[in-house]
Amino acid sequence: AVDNGTHVDKSKETINQFAERWMETYTATNCTIRTQIGYQGNIDRYIVPAGGGSGSAVYYQSWQQPV
Repeated sequence: AVDNGTHVDKSKETINQFAERWMETYTATNCTIRTQIGYQGNIDRYIVPAGGGSGSAVYYQSWQQPV
C-alpha cells in the first residue's frame, strides 16, 4: 500500500473516510453498480447517522472479524 500511494494511517482515519475510500477502491472494481448503490445506501442510512465520523476505522473494522 505504501508503494502505490494508498497507505493511510489507520489510527487517524474515521469510519466515514474509510467507507469513502473503500467505495472508491474495493467496490468500484469488485462489485456491480447495483451492489455499490446498496452499500452506499447502507453507509448513508446506518453508519453515518450512528456517528460514522467519530472513532477510527480500525475499531469499526474489528466488527467484521470472526468471533
